[in-house]
Amino acid sequence: MISGNGAAAPAETGRGVRGPSGPPETVSVRHRPAHAAFPDADGHPRRGPNPTVPLHAMLHRSPAPILLPTLLAASALLPAQRVATIESWSSADTLGLSTSRPGGKSIAMDRLGRLFALSQVTHVDGRTEVHLHRSSDGGRSFETETTLRVADALRGSLVIDPDGSTLHIAWGQHRPGAPYQVGYSRYDTRFRSWIGSDELLFPGATDGADWYWPELDVGRDGRVVVVCSGGRAYGWRASMRYRDGAGWTARRRINAESTGVYPSVAIDDAGHFHFSYRIHPNLSTSHIAYRRYDPQTGVLSQEVVLSDDSSNTSVLALDSSGAPHVLFAKRGALMLASANADPIEGFQLRQVARDAVYSSQNAGYDYFALAVVDGTPCCYYANAERGQQTLYRRQLVDGRLTEEVALRTAEDRVIESVGALRSGTSSVQELVTWTERGDQDAVRAHLARTVWNGTVTFGHGCPDSALRVATLTGTGTPAATDPADFTLELRGARPSSSVLLLLGSSDAMAAGSPLPLDLSYAGMPGCRLYQNGLDLRMAETDASGHCTFGMPIPAGLGGVRILAQAAVLDPEVNVAGLVTTGGLTVVAGD
Repeated sequence: MISGNGAAAPAETGRGVRGPSGPPETVSVRHRPAHAAFPDADGHPRRGPNPTVPLHAMLHRSPAPILLPTLLAASALLPAQRVATIESWSSADTLGLSTSRPGGKSIAMDRLGRLFALSQVTHVDGRTEVHLHRSSDGGRSFETETTLRVADALRGSLVIDPDGSTLHIAWGQHRPGAPYQVGYSRYDTRFRSWIGSDELLFPGATDGADWYWPELDVGRDGRVVVVCSGGRAYGWRASMRYRDGAGWTARRRINAESTGVYPSVAIDDAGHFHFSYRIHPNLSTSHIAYRRYDPQTGVLSQEVVLSDDSSNTSVLALDSSGAPHVLFAKRGALMLASANADPIEGFQLRQVARDAVYSSQNAGYDYFALAVVDGTPCCYYANAERGQQTLYRRQLVDGRLTEEVALRTAEDRVIESVGALRSGTSSVQELVTWTERGDQDAVRAHLARTVWNGTVTFGHGCPDSALRVATLTGTGTPAATDPADFTLELRGARPSSSVLLLLGSSDAMAAGSPLPLDLSYAGMPGCRLYQNGLDLRMAETDASGHCTFGMPIPAGLGGVRILAQAAVLDPEVNVAGLVTTGGLTVVAGD
C-alpha cells in the first residue's frame, strides 16, 4: 500500500515475524500481550511502563553472573568468509546485487552484524521486482528476506537507522507507458516485517516528468533524506525531500544553476546534509559539484565546483571528522576530492587511477565506489584498460594514497556495479559488492569482506547531571591474541563514579520484556536498555570520566557476537541515580 501524502498506515507483517513467546520468566514480571513487541506505524516499539519489573531484574536476570566464556559460547555465531557468491539466478531471470546508480549504497549492516542487500530481478515478460537479501553468517550465504511491496520496482539504496535495526530503503518504480517515480519504505530487521506503508515521495507525470537515481541517508537524530534527479520536464535538477517531526518536507532543488544529475548524499553528526552531483553549464561540458545544507536554518551553501570536464557520476562519503570526500571520474582519470578544513573553501584533488581506454572520452570509470573504514577513505574500482576484470582498492592515509591493492579477479567475466558500505557506526565495515557479467549475460552478485572483527555501535545514551553522554567503544582486536589486547573503553562519563558493565547475548528480550526497554518507569527518563545483561562487571571512572574493561576472547570463537552496555552512577541525575550508554556489539575473530 502506497501513501502519497506521507501518512503512515498500520504496520504490515512479513514472514517469520517474531514476538514474545515461551514460558513465564522466574523473576517478578507482569507480561505484556504479544502484540506489545511489534512496532507501531511510526516504527516505534509498542511498549509502556511496567512498574512491577525491578530494575535489577531487568539488568540481571540470573541469580549469579555467567562467566564470559559461557556467554561467548551461547552467542550467535557469525563465521568469517572472505568472498561469498549469490547463485540464485536462472535462465529466465537476471539477478544484480546493485543499486540505482554506480557506487550507490548497496549493502547495510544491522547492530548484530547481519548483512542486507538489494537486488533487482527482471523477468522475461519485462516485469521487475526488488528483493531484499539477508546474510546471518557474514556473507557466506544469503537468503531472500522479502520482496518490496511495490509492483515494477527498480533498484534503490538502503541504509541502517541509528537504532541498528530499521532499514531505510529508497526505490525507483517504472510501469510500461508510465513515468519513472521514486519512493521510500522502512523494514524492521528484528521482527522481519515492513513498517507502515510505502511512501511515494517523487511521483512522476507525463511528458518527461520522471524521477531517477534515488539515494538516501539517515542522521544520528533519525532524520532521513532522499535525493534523486528530475527528468526533462524538471530541467534535470537534483532534488531532495527529508522527514522531520511534521512529516516529509516539500521537494527542494539541490543544484544552484544548470542541471543536477546523479546526486549522492551523506549526513554528518551535526545533522548537516552533504551533496555531490553532476552539473552541465552547457551542452558540451560537465562538472562535479558540491553543496551543504543546514536543515535547522534551511540554508544551502554556495555551490563548489570540484573539477571540470568530468563524467557521469560521483560518490560522496564523510570521514570520522565529518569532512566530505568525493570520488568521481574525469576524462579517464579516477579522482578523489577531499575537503579542506571548510569544504566551502575548497577541496584537494588526488588522482586515484588512470584508464587509457577512456582517455579521449568524457566517460571514464563507471565502476567505482567509496567507503570510509575506521575513519579512512577507501576507493574501490575496476579498470577497463586492464580488462575490467579486477577489483582494486586504494586508501587515503595521512594525506597520501596508499599503493594499489588487487582484491579480486573475475577471470573470464567483467566487473560491474561496484558498491560499498559507505560509512556508519561499525568497524566491521569494509564491505564491497559488485556484479560479474559473462558471455551469457548472466549476472553473478558478489560480496567481498576484508575486515573480520570489530564493533558496531547502536542506539544512544542518556545525559547525566552535567549533560554529558558517555560512550562505550572497543579498542584493540576482539580476537584470541596473545597477549589479549581487546578492551572496552568508556569515555565522557561522570568522573570518579562507579560503572556497571553489562554483557549480553540478545537484543530481543530481557527478563520477559522486549528490547530496547525504556527505563523511564525505573526512574531513568531518556535511558534505554539494549541487551539482556547476562554478565556484569564493575569499575570506577578516573578524574577524566574514563575507564576500561579487559575482555580476553577465547580461541575458537571467531564470529561470536557479544552485546555490551554501561550504566554510570550519578545520584543527582534522576530517581534511580543511573544513566546508560548506547549499545555496542562486539564481533569476535579468531
